[in-house]
Amino acid sequence: MLALPYRNVKLRFSRKLLYLAGLVTCFSLHIWREDPNAANAWDHDLTPEERGLRLVLFLEKVANMSPLDLISKSLLDLGLVNDASRGFLQSYDGFLRLLSDADNRKRLEKLVPEEMGKDPVYREARGMGQGFQEAITQLFLRPGNGPLSDLTIKYGVF
Repeated sequence: MLALPYRNVKLRFSRKLLYLAGLVTCFSLHIWREDPNAANAWDHDLTPEERGLRLVLFLEKVANMSPLDLISKSLLDLGLVNDASRGFLQSYDGFLRLLSDADNRKRLEKLVPEEMGKDPVYREARGMGQGFQEAITQLFLRPGNGPLSDLTIKYGVF
């Protein structure tokens, strides 16, 4: 079983990334409505079978992207190249770098919950997690802060 601090660090990033990729997948027909397969899914000059096939081809392309690639592509294609998107990607990159270091992983695996607040590696990871969350809030939850936040508020919050 994974040690609590190590698990906490991994889940702080991984589950949020997967959730956001699911949101972007749900929004994908809106985000990439100019994609020929997405646009043709609504073309009434095509038979229902042809439209359905186009839709499946489009969604298959989206579903085959890694969560990070999918979110990155949406940020670029929506013109969301700003401090929030940079913070999102830099925080995630920092998380990957931190956990790719064997010494950091071992340290976090051996860390007991009582020592989490004092451990510099855990505190660094926690800070990155807070930056990651702030970027997510900016990109997906602040009204009027761009297409992803507008789509999340309209379709993702009920």
